Amino acid sequence: MQETAALRYSHALFESGKDQGRIDEFLTQMKDIAITFKSHDELYGFFNHPNVKNEEKQKVLNEIFKSMDKEVLNLIMLLIGHGRIHEIGIIYEDLRNTVYEHRGIKIAIAITAVPMEAEEIELLRKKLSQKYESEFEIENIIDSEVLGGVYLKIGDIVIDGSVRGQLERMRKELFNNVMEG
Repeated sequence: MQETAALRYSHALFESGKDQGRIDEFLTQMKDIAITFKSHDELYGFFNHPNVKNEEKQKVLNEIFKSMDKEVLNLIMLLIGHGRIHEIGIIYEDLRNTVYEHRGIKIAIAITAVPMEAEEIELLRKKLSQKYESEFEIENIIDSEVLGGVYLKIGDIVIDGSVRGQLERMRKELFNNVMEG
């Protein structure tokens, strides 16, 4: 149910941004706010604290994010007032996905053991764009369990080119050969 409300907030912000021709601004601002809350636990704690009055929260919010659009600030204050500031990441992700879908851009999540170089990301983006005849944004997530290679997720599609995936396939193949032989 919480996620459903977050999605409604996201869609309302998208529609407002679309109507005003300000989708990019709203998306950038929501990203900045989500990153700020995610990287500052004390800020999150302040806005989530039940003993801090909403007027004080509003004052601090307006001071920290004074350059943000009124619609974005009103949404953040609404989340704070309803104790839902933890949903800011869900709202940003859904807003991003909605904007990209609206523009025909797909998101590919490339999970690697080490950060990809800019040239590697660009090459992957070009190859995916050609293969799927769509624009792509590549999001590189680091996970040491991958060991090497790339584990790629595009919506529901998974392409496992990781060393870990290759080892797992080899293990299954060896097990099947032993069971058959």
